[in-house]
Amino acid sequence: ELTFLDPASGSGNFQTETYISLRRLENDALYEENHGQMMLGGEGEFNPIQVSIGQFYGIEINDFAVTVAKTALWIAESQMMKETEAIIFQHLDFLPLTTNANIVEGNALRIDWNEVVDKSKLNYIMGNPPFVGTKYLSDEQRADMDAIWGSKRGKLDYVSCWYVKATDYIQDTKIKVA
Repeated sequence: ELTFLDPASGSGNFQTETYISLRRLENDALYEENHGQMMLGGEGEFNPIQVSIGQFYGIEINDFAVTVAKTALWIAESQMMKETEAIIFQHLDFLPLTTNANIVEGNALRIDWNEVVDKSKLNYIMGNPPFVGTKYLSDEQRADMDAIWGSKRGKLDYVSCWYVKATDYIQDTKIKVA
């Protein structure tokens, strides 16, 4: 039931590693429950997997990186499904792809994060936004800084914009940010 947002997704490393870690915890629980014995599903299709790449949201300005991030999550999903199959002694269908990571292309400093994922559904914001010293900012980055900070920005690093956006977004919630 947990949901995650990386508002500076890049190639999706934070999402992919978090997904793999959660799936490994899930597989550990399945192994303990199963004790290495075959699990049999009842009527219909049996799928013990509860963690989904659909629980991961992201924003990335680079269109190619968006595609890489989504692909990385699909690859991680496939790999983890194979690990689950070895635990439950049952084949799980990966294809056709029916899951999707919710990574959108856009400038995270210019879009409303609520349009990507409603904050009432979110548990964690994570990521590694770009650090760019004030004297190294491009004109577009200066415009982003002005849009976030106005005349108060001084000599702050570009990454400070993500802190402001995250702080505003998590008001009156229990969302954790790292």
